[in-house]
Amino acid sequence: MKKFVAIFVVFLIIAVSAVVYVLYLDGVCPKTLVVPDDYATIGWAVGNATDGDTVYVRSGTYNESVSIDKPLSLMGEDISSTVIFSEGTRGSGHTITIKADNVTVSGFTITSYHPFHSLYFFYGIGIRGNNCNITGNIIENCREGIVSSASVHSVTISKNIIRDTTAGMGILFIYAVPHHITITDNNITNTTYGIGVQDGYSYVISGNNVINNGGGIGIRGSDSTITGNNVTSNTGEGINIYGSNNTISANYVADNKVGVTFSGSTTTDNMFYSNSFIDNDQNVQITSTNYTEIWDNGTVGNYWSDYNGTDTDGDVIGDTPYVIDENNQDNYPLMKPVDIKTIPEFSSGIILPVVVTATLVSMVCKRD
Repeated sequence: MKKFVAIFVVFLIIAVSAVVYVLYLDGVCPKTLVVPDDYATIGWAVGNATDGDTVYVRSGTYNESVSIDKPLSLMGEDISSTVIFSEGTRGSGHTITIKADNVTVSGFTITSYHPFHSLYFFYGIGIRGNNCNITGNIIENCREGIVSSASVHSVTISKNIIRDTTAGMGILFIYAVPHHITITDNNITNTTYGIGVQDGYSYVISGNNVINNGGGIGIRGSDSTITGNNVTSNTGEGINIYGSNNTISANYVADNKVGVTFSGSTTTDNMFYSNSFIDNDQNVQITSTNYTEIWDNGTVGNYWSDYNGTDTDGDVIGDTPYVIDENNQDNYPLMKPVDIKTIPEFSSGIILPVVVTATLVSMVCKRD
């Protein structure tokens, strides 16, 4: 495995060098601004950057709030030791605010503080742009982690550790019909609610660890996918669905107050299969006869820890349905839990390719 990684990194360096050289010949090479070498603060560097530049921030604690109003990459030297810290106010604010399209933020610890009240803590990252990528950060002790109330699309949030919010959610998209949002491989703990997405469509929520929160994953929308998540030990519901035609598969939903709940008057035709519902106080809570969901894909259902059926032919599918209520039943209940991989805690090593890229760009494209 180490040999493969080494070969991959060498290949990446060669490929990036070639791309950078071509850009250099064409005269369109972006530049790298280094904080604090070139500019004392992150905000100052961002203000002097142009479209496509990289702002590279060395390890240290930076007491500021950052507003990004142009396409660029904001990259920290080390996820644990490159800290952006903002002191909140009585009004709302964000430690980092993204106002432009095509922005990447990676490699930081993002945090906030207010001496008098937790409600005055700033939010971690606010997103108002499209085609943005928030990856490989620690966001902690903020009012909420990553928030968007704009009609954004094509946003990816991946490989972040979000923990210890003071008054809200780990990740929240709300109000303005966001769509094509990818939330993947994040670790979210000790928040009021792990992931909440509302009034949009075409979400992909996959591979997240959502553990020890007030609630797990809530989706208010349609045509979205929730798959491969580890949703455990939340004091409320593991998953809440408000909408139709969503696919929920291969999730490990265990030790929550309720495994899955439903909301809204038109919630129906959501498909559940290959999920494992284990030792929740209640696996499914259905409060209305309007809710008629699909509990298998025609051949495979879900694993239920309270299923008492038998498997006489040994095909790992129960001989009788798992009955939830008169309108809902799993026709192919599984006799064994589905194995999903739990993602590891984020390692700063994942930033290496980005660091190499920034260094090469800086060396070849250095300009006044």
